[in-house]
Amino acid sequence: MKLKIDKMTITAVLLLIGTAIYSYTQAFSAVGNASFQFLEMLKIVPPIFLMIGLLDVWVPRETMIKMMGDKS
Repeated sequence: MKLKIDKMTITAVLLLIGTAIYSYTQAFSAVGNASFQFLEMLKIVPPIFLMIGLLDVWVPRETMIKMMGDKS
């Protein structure tokens, strides 16, 4: 499997390495904050996807089109 790494990820890793060279404690704090934010996101996003999926199943498409408009 071929992994695709975008420029933003490479830039973030390089900045983190630069921060680690400058100050190890700040880099360690940055990694801790990033992992905390990622875990918080994992608590929020799956229930939202579940609710959107249930809405798509339970509410007829015509009702959603009528409420939101044809171009939505």
